[in-house]
Amino acid sequence: GQTCDDKMGTIHDADAMNNTIQSSEEKVLEYARQKGVVTRKDVIELLKVSTSTASRVIKRLVESNLLKQNGKARNTTYTVI
Repeated sequence: GQTCDDKMGTIHDADAMNNTIQSSEEKVLEYARQKGVVTRKDVIELLKVSTSTASRVIKRLVESNLLKQNGKARNTTYTVI
């Protein structure tokens, strides 16, 4: 039953990954609700992630209609819808 164990391990890892991603988005939303507004810099500091990861988390939240983008380029802020 070794293949079984391997499969279980992989599934478990995937779950752990999903949970991490999920909680990142929840943290950002929670922060945005408290502050009223969130920037990419806030996300980077909040989650201790790179710029690209922060952008990806924000993009997912915007696409899910949970955050609204305001402004462009460096002055972009996001508010909870």
